[in-house]
Amino acid sequence: MGLISGQQYKRLVILALLFLLSLFYVAYATESVAELKSQISNSQSEIEKIQEEIRKYEQELKAVSSKKKTLKNALYSLELSRKKLQSQIVLTEKEIAKLEKQIKELQGGVKAKEEKIKQNKEALAKMIRLANRYEGRSLAEILLSNNFAQMLNELENIKRLQELINKQNLELREKKKELQNSAKKLEEAKAKLAKDKKKLESQKYSLDLSVREQKKLIRETQNKESNYQKILAEKRKAQKEFEEQMRSLEAQLKYVLNPNRLPEKGSKVFRYPVDQVWITQYFGNTKFAQSGAYNGQGHNGIDFGVSIGTPVKAVLSGVVVETGNTDAYPGCYSYGKWVLLKHGNGLSSLYAHLSDIRVKAGQKVSTGQIIAYSGNSGYSTGPHLHFTVYASDAVKVVPLGQWRKTYYCAKARVPVAPLNAYMNPLDFLR
Repeated sequence: MGLISGQQYKRLVILALLFLLSLFYVAYATESVAELKSQISNSQSEIEKIQEEIRKYEQELKAVSSKKKTLKNALYSLELSRKKLQSQIVLTEKEIAKLEKQIKELQGGVKAKEEKIKQNKEALAKMIRLANRYEGRSLAEILLSNNFAQMLNELENIKRLQELINKQNLELREKKKELQNSAKKLEEAKAKLAKDKKKLESQKYSLDLSVREQKKLIRETQNKESNYQKILAEKRKAQKEFEEQMRSLEAQLKYVLNPNRLPEKGSKVFRYPVDQVWITQYFGNTKFAQSGAYNGQGHNGIDFGVSIGTPVKAVLSGVVVETGNTDAYPGCYSYGKWVLLKHGNGLSSLYAHLSDIRVKAGQKVSTGQIIAYSGNSGYSTGPHLHFTVYASDAVKVVPLGQWRKTYYCAKARVPVAPLNAYMNPLDFLR
């Protein structure tokens, strides 16, 4: 085999230069990275504006909830809730669009790395073939060469070529690792996108509930303030009667509380049932309770100030013990629509005054799963979520007819428990 010619040296140098250039040049088949980054930046600006709009609606909702309960304020509150939900829908759509652009950017990066790896492999194969031509010469051929200096130069070139090949092998492995990381990020982005789309469906359903409640209120009151005040008075009276009879029953029930069978106070075993936490009434003998509310027995749970249609989530995995709707019996104001969950740690949780229930008895639920939507059902005089925590061994669901002397409520069912079986939810919420 003869020595490599000058022409072959040129081919080798050109090939090496082209290979090095290929590491820095990437041609995207779609939009450029710069253009996508600009679009993502603009999307983020729009998202921040909508988030500010939602914060303003939330502040207005808090302000109107503290005002006198009038039909005008109730309708205004529902209108604010509707606008807030519409903004949240737009926000989620914008976030999804932004995420899709980010996925597209990642896909471009993945494609570029695949192209780089392909170019690396092709160039590396050619360089190896040329190196083999060097290494294929015998020692005799090298020693019999006419120009010893040229021979030494060629040996140096072989060494440099081998070093270049080793370097490119290392870079090739790094590119492969980058490609695998990009693919992993792409899968994570797709999973988040699916989650956001599910959230969007929930928000759209919440909007329907809010609009439905608005129409219901107008229909029931015939858009007259006097009719609205009459309904409020009926609910307040029914609430007082219900609490008196319920507390009378619960005071008779006996239960020996065993703290060892329950999580320790402060253990933070529960997540909050709503994402935006605003507690409007605390547990126990609060100032409001001392003013005569709750039949002097204290509040048996906590209330969250949330607008109608807010997703209500399981505070911990568990099983649905039962669901109910006391509003299904005319004039039987109580918890309205409610859900009772039993958890595996000795505690059970109640969610009441709901607008819609999304689970059924016997169903297993996971932590954070949407089980219902908040509302204003039952003896509630304003949209909120009532949340109670019991010792599981003590709570049971009974027909109101067993202890409430009203014929039309006889079949309505609600959870009851001895007074000492009610736990302060804040001892377990994180």
